[in-house]
Amino acid sequence: MRDDERIADILGQWRQRREAGEASASEQLLREYPEYAEQLAEHIAAERLLDEELPGVAEGTPSRIGDFSILRELGRGGMGVVYEAEQISMRRKVALKVLPVAITGTPQAVKRFQREAHAAGKLHHTNIVPIHAMGQHAGHWYYAMELVEGRPLSDVIVQLRRAAKPTEEELARVAQGGEPASSSRIEELDTDTGDRSYFTRVAGTFAAVADGLQLAHVEGIVHRDIKPSNLLLDVDGTLKVVD
Repeated sequence: MRDDERIADILGQWRQRREAGEASASEQLLREYPEYAEQLAEHIAAERLLDEELPGVAEGTPSRIGDFSILRELGRGGMGVVYEAEQISMRRKVALKVLPVAITGTPQAVKRFQREAHAAGKLHHTNIVPIHAMGQHAGHWYYAMELVEGRPLSDVIVQLRRAAKPTEEELARVAQGGEPASSSRIEELDTDTGDRSYFTRVAGTFAAVADGLQLAHVEGIVHRDIKPSNLLLDVDGTLKVVD
């Protein structure tokens, strides 16, 4: 494994622990991996800028980047901010991932950003969000991808836990932004809490995601950060891999 891949792997695991409330302090992380301390410190500093200093539409982000007009922020992560944008020439809305200027001074971050876009751009699968374009404009690195009308699986799970008995109808309602019909909360999902068609649908949905990941693996691409927040359930019930 190359050094940049090892660093990405260390940071990915640390982010997962941090989201779960289990991550050690950044100083401890640097002590655990002294051979990568300098590179890890650069990445952590850049992520702090995203988390703490860039509210709303990230400071310094123009209203337009190349062929894309910025509309609103959708989310942010360790490698950039994702906006809803309009691709002017094509008259279509897209999700535009932008690497903030504060990070572009780090060569490793730019290389990883480019590698992420190139890797996803090689894949053509119903359950993988496709990449439309990548480029640089006025110091901003970006890539555009399909704008998925739907919700992160992490949100869907929270909503479904409020349903007394999840069904295909409940799943479809939540995917389209609605609330479950029942507000009574369940602590666990077992074979008595939903009908057969619901569990058959869930199994098929995840089997399709697994098929997409298999395609990526055949192409030599490993995601490294599969989790509910990186899976989007669109309004048609298709679960798609992002990031």
